[in-house]
Amino acid sequence: EKSKGAFPPVIMITGEGNEQVAVEALKLGASDYIVKDVEMRYLELLPAVIEKVLYKQQLIRERQQMYVALEESEARYRRLVELSPDGIAVHVDGRFVFVNPAGIRLLRAKKAGELIGKSVFDVVHPDFREVVQERMALLRKQIDNVPWIEEKFLRLDGTTVDVEVSAVAFSHQGRPAVQVIFRDITERKLVAE
Repeated sequence: EKSKGAFPPVIMITGEGNEQVAVEALKLGASDYIVKDVEMRYLELLPAVIEKVLYKQQLIRERQQMYVALEESEARYRRLVELSPDGIAVHVDGRFVFVNPAGIRLLRAKKAGELIGKSVFDVVHPDFREVVQERMALLRKQIDNVPWIEEKFLRLDGTTVDVEVSAVAFSHQGRPAVQVIFRDITERKLVAE
């Protein structure tokens, strides 16, 4: 199926009673077949069959181009997320399913596995848990203009960090999810003080 469209299409023309040969030809990659008749009416059908086969081949080519474009887009997005200086995390049902390298460093984890599966409330400072619950309720209602707010996170080493956080609702593997972007604002707060 993947290589279909890479070669010129083949239309099998078979004599009467040779449908078995036509079926085998289709299994081997022929695009279509026509049964030859003595009155030569099959020649009238040939232009329509050719048009159908060419249209199907065009659809296959377009689908392959769409998949290539989608893969390139996903690769660009993945690189952007991986190289972002901000922490980016995804959670489903309030549990981490993804954390980028910047988020892993900010939360003082050694690897993503230390965070995957954990509740987001394991990293939200108790003083901010109610605010985060309210924001998550808004995101569940697909309200996507939840503004940046300042919070405190609890790092895995027990220290706290001042962060600025934004979140957006989206879908992860067909399930409602939240993508969170967060950045350390400790220096900015010190300068302000």
